Amino acid sequence: MSEVVLVVHPSAPVRGRLTRLLRHRQLTVHEAVSVEDALFYLTRTGIPSSMVVAHRLGQESGVGFVRGLTKIERLRFIPTVIVVEDSESLNTIKDGDFPPTVVAVVSEGQVGPLVNAILKAHGEANHEVPEEFRVARQKAPEDNKIEVANKSLDKIEVAMEALDDVLKRVANGKLPGPMMPEVLQQVRDLTSRSDLEFRDVGDFVNKHQSLSGKLLSVANSAFYARSGKAQNVMQALSRLGLNKTLPLLQALASKEFIVGSNKLLRKRISDSLKTAYIVGVIAQELAAFDGHKDPSKVYSVGLFHNIGGTFLLYTIALLNDQKKIEVPNSKALVMLIDSQAGKLNRAVAEGMKLPREVGMIFESNEDEDAAPDPTIKHVHHGIYLRDKLLNADVPIIRLDTQGEMIGLTERIIEFMNDKRQYLVGAISAYSK
Repeated sequence: MSEVVLVVHPSAPVRGRLTRLLRHRQLTVHEAVSVEDALFYLTRTGIPSSMVVAHRLGQESGVGFVRGLTKIERLRFIPTVIVVEDSESLNTIKDGDFPPTVVAVVSEGQVGPLVNAILKAHGEANHEVPEEFRVARQKAPEDNKIEVANKSLDKIEVAMEALDDVLKRVANGKLPGPMMPEVLQQVRDLTSRSDLEFRDVGDFVNKHQSLSGKLLSVANSAFYARSGKAQNVMQALSRLGLNKTLPLLQALASKEFIVGSNKLLRKRISDSLKTAYIVGVIAQELAAFDGHKDPSKVYSVGLFHNIGGTFLLYTIALLNDQKKIEVPNSKALVMLIDSQAGKLNRAVAEGMKLPREVGMIFESNEDEDAAPDPTIKHVHHGIYLRDKLLNADVPIIRLDTQGEMIGLTERIIEFMNDKRQYLVGAISAYSK
């Protein structure tokens, strides 16, 4: 039986790179994004051989989570590595009331060395497991789960049932609506043409009232409207230029995913699409800065980096209106989308004929020693920088340990700070 490791980390790019390298060490790895997600795994799937837990899990404490687990007899001596960001946190854990099977390591910014440190710490933790605990684990039944009284887990269970339902419908081709809205497919076909001219784009937009209205709204936003109001589509195109219009049209057409009568679902879909656009814009700028051969492709991959989650919400909205499914708890659904992002993207990317990288964003199969795919690298950077870029309480973006773990550098951070005002303006224009 292979060793099963549960990796609990809130950042998808960081978690994905850790997972990839651990799997290359012949370990079976499962992922969780939060305390509740990890508890869901422990209660519904079983007890792993060991765990790797981030010091901070969003607004929750990874240290507190581990401390709570050590109070449960069947989990007390599970080898656990806590990844901290500084020596002060390391000392706090060393001085805490943890069993010797809980070991902390400091993340110094590079994933490869961190994985080596995790494996070394794991070996030390495993060596400390009492023999009687080890024997009890070996005798444990296959269905080796724990019981936790937590109503949130029941809500996650309902959300998981909805996810499984949608994935089955994708596999069977029995969807409640088109996999991709028709206008979005038409926009993608249009933007892929090598002989595209200004007039072609204008004619296309004029034929789609929803697009023309949205495009005029962006062109007349405070960010772009510096020389009077654009009265028609051609004036809007002239103001924006093809280089800005073509990527923007994909994002505007993607708003056709906002369907259904459930207001909360509509907002969740809208938020997901805004996130997609922000990541796409950041990734495209980074790609151009880095000399990528096709920044427009990087934008498309960034725009669809979370398409699996968007599609799940869209399909549930349609099924709910058709009285075929109840809408799961919103918080549970969002958490599940985060933790199952790789599975969701793989399921829909091929059917939508999206770039292959979309299906690999969260689950890359690259060799351990291979350089990161440049397109995926820039999208990962976009995902990581998204919240920092828009956080008005952070006047200057700074390089941190987690950023270093996914390949960010001072040079990239300096570029992002220089471009920040422009990017925030472009994003606010889209959000009008």
